Amino acid sequence: MVQRWLSFLLLTLLLSLSGVISVTITLVNLCNYTLWPAAYTTGGNQTLSTTGFVLNSGESSTITVPAGWGGHLWGRTECSLNRTTGDFSCVTGDCFTGRLACDGMERTPPATRVEMTLNGDNNQDNYAISLIDGFNIPMAIIPLRGNCSSSGCRAHVNAVCPSGLKVTKWKERLVVAVACRSVNTCLEDCSYVHAVNILRKACPQARILADDNENTYSCASDTDYYITFCPPLTSESNNTRPGWRRGKTQNKKKDTNLLYWKWIMNARTMHKIVGKWDFMLRRGYSIPHSKPSFFAII
Repeated sequence: MVQRWLSFLLLTLLLSLSGVISVTITLVNLCNYTLWPAAYTTGGNQTLSTTGFVLNSGESSTITVPAGWGGHLWGRTECSLNRTTGDFSCVTGDCFTGRLACDGMERTPPATRVEMTLNGDNNQDNYAISLIDGFNIPMAIIPLRGNCSSSGCRAHVNAVCPSGLKVTKWKERLVVAVACRSVNTCLEDCSYVHAVNILRKACPQARILADDNENTYSCASDTDYYITFCPPLTSESNNTRPGWRRGKTQNKKKDTNLLYWKWIMNARTMHKIVGKWDFMLRRGYSIPHSKPSFFAII
C-alpha cells in the first residue's frame, strides 16, 4: 500500500514538473435556436475527445482540453439528419463528414470561429474571434482570469452584410440571410474596402483580415474559458460576482448586460445561471438571446 501511494505521488510530481495540465472550455448557447458546435485540431496537436455535438438553446456543455492544444471551435446551424441516406448536414459551418462529429475535418466557410493556441510561448494562451473565413453566428470568448480580456463579435453581422457577400436561403416564403462570406471573396458586385469597414465597425474586436494580429489576445496558461454563442451586445470585464438575489426585473439594458458579464466571469456563478435556465425551461419558459433583461430576473 505504501509503495503504491509513493508511486502515485511520484507520478503526480513528474506530471507537475513537466507542465502537463488541462483546461476546461464551457460552450454556452444563448441563441434562441439549437446549435451544433464543432472543433478542429491544428498543428498535429492531440485531438479532442469530442469534435461535434448538439447544444440546445439555453444549454451549456464543458469539454476538457489537453495542454498545448491548438485549434478552432465554431457553431453549425440548421443541421438535420437525412432519414433516407443517414447523412448529417448543416446549412452553415458544415464539415461534410456526414456525421455529427467532424473527426478531423475543418468547417466549410462562411462561419465564425474561435482560434486558440494554449500554453504557447512564454506559457501564454492566445485566442481570437475570427471572421477571416466569414460569419454565421455572434460569438464571444471569456477567459476566467480577472486580468485577461474577453473578445467577441457580438453583432448580428448577417443583417449588415454587404449584398455581394450575403448568403441567403428561402425560409417561410422569405429570403433570409444565414451567413456573410469573407471579404476576400469580394467580386465585381462588392467593394472590398467598404466590406472591410462594415465588418470592422460591427465587430471591432474580431480578426477580419489575416494580418489583424492586434485582435489576438493573450492570457496566462492554465486558464479556463467560456465560449458564448449569441452573447449580449456589450461586454464588461469586471469579474466581481453579485450572486443571486430576489427582486424586481430591471428594465435598463445597460444594467442587465453589466450583470451578465459580471456573472459569466465566474465559473461557479455560471453554473448557477445554467441551473436556473434548466429550472425555467422545465417550467415552459423560453430564453431569448435578444432580451438581456432576462438576466436580471433574479
